[in-house]
Amino acid sequence: MKQFNIDEARAGKPVCTRDGRDVRLICFDYKTHRRGYPLLALIKDGEMETLSEYSADGKSIMQRSEYDLFMKTVVKLEGYVNIFDFTGKGLTTTVLSKIYDTEKEAMEIGKRNSYHYVGTAKIVMEE
Repeated sequence: MKQFNIDEARAGKPVCTRDGRDVRLICFDYKTHRRGYPLLALIKDGEMETLSEYSADGKSIMQRSEYDLFMKTVVKLEGYVNIFDFTGKGLTTTVLSKIYDTEKEAMEIGKRNSYHYVGTAKIVMEE
């Protein structure tokens, strides 16, 4: 998660609470007697949603930090790569010629194709 950004939220990027619940922002210019809380959001709570008010910087009117807004992390790429030791000295090199969908597939190909195979590692690239 990264800090809440109202411009990104307006552009439709996904938002969540600090404790990871999904959020639907439904209003950015709410008019209320409680000044400083122009955002209205629906917080996913199981099968239901709860309406809440927020400041422009994502702080909850409820004064409980687990309700504060954050930009939801978007995973761009996730997979497995093989690690090889081509030096013979215990120095490793990760060969990124292929990113495998499963750890099992990466390990089988790594072991089958090279006696230099050291292991397999998971990689995750996020926005």
